[in-house]
Amino acid sequence: MQDINVRLQDSQLEQAVLRLAKQQHQNLQEFVISALSYYIEEKEKPMAITVQNLDPFQHSKAVTESFQKPEGLAFSDIEESVAFAKNLRQQAWQRNE
Repeated sequence: MQDINVRLQDSQLEQAVLRLAKQQHQNLQEFVISALSYYIEEKEKPMAITVQNLDPFQHSKAVTESFQKPEGLAFSDIEESVAFAKNLRQQAWQRNE
């Protein structure tokens, strides 16, 4: 068992602790021990997050809009990507030589 001495230098905090102890019908020492116990119990509880499982078939819908290819995308004019990449590598090597 440990003895703990606490000196409250803030008069507002002191008055609040005394008021809360009186409301709980406890003396100051009992109130501080119960407050510490409550704080420790709350901190040690695992945080339980509940997530509702939804059925994807009830909460989704089929796409009805027709897809249109956007205009002006970078590299959208390239038909053969392998040949384009090979050409870029060759150009890069030629610049570095």
